[in-house]
Amino acid sequence: MKYSSACPVSLSNILLPDVYLALEKADPEFVCARLMDGDYGATPIVDITRSRFLNDARLAAAHLKQSGCNPRPPGTPVKTVAILAA
Repeated sequence: MKYSSACPVSLSNILLPDVYLALEKADPEFVCARLMDGDYGATPIVDITRSRFLNDARLAAAHLKQSGCNPRPPGTPVKTVAILAA
């Protein structure tokens, strides 16, 4: 797993979704997360690349859109959907 403190894209005058797309384009095979499916020390750890992470995010967004999930009307309870990677 490689780490870098330098951002490979300019962050001036760019929207956050465009930052993610630029990062994917700059280095799609960069490991941005690791997945451990279980609580045991012997559980295999799977590397998640930027391209896989963003593809999964696109699939989740498409599913939400297809399910009819719309912005909430003012005053209704908040619903949170998140995909996290560090």
